[in-house]
Amino acid sequence: MSQLEGLTRCITLGLRHGIPVYEYVEELKDIKCPSQIPGCLSCSDGISSVLAEFVDVFYDDMFYGDAVHDEELSSDEEKQDTQA
Repeated sequence: MSQLEGLTRCITLGLRHGIPVYEYVEELKDIKCPSQIPGCLSCSDGISSVLAEFVDVFYDDMFYGDAVHDEELSSDEEKQDTQA
């Protein structure tokens, strides 16, 4: 567990000093461990997946803002109108 804490502290420190998230995603993905977690090759691979997902969501919100969410809402409203 201490290795995982050390890794997350290093990632946090790097992010504070401007290392892009995608660098961590690329470096940590596909690292294998004998004690695999279901759905992940290792803790490092799991962290890589979560960071990649965060980047996708963050950039969608940053570049499209509420437009993405508004589009989803209007699509849901259209479905409800056609069903009524």
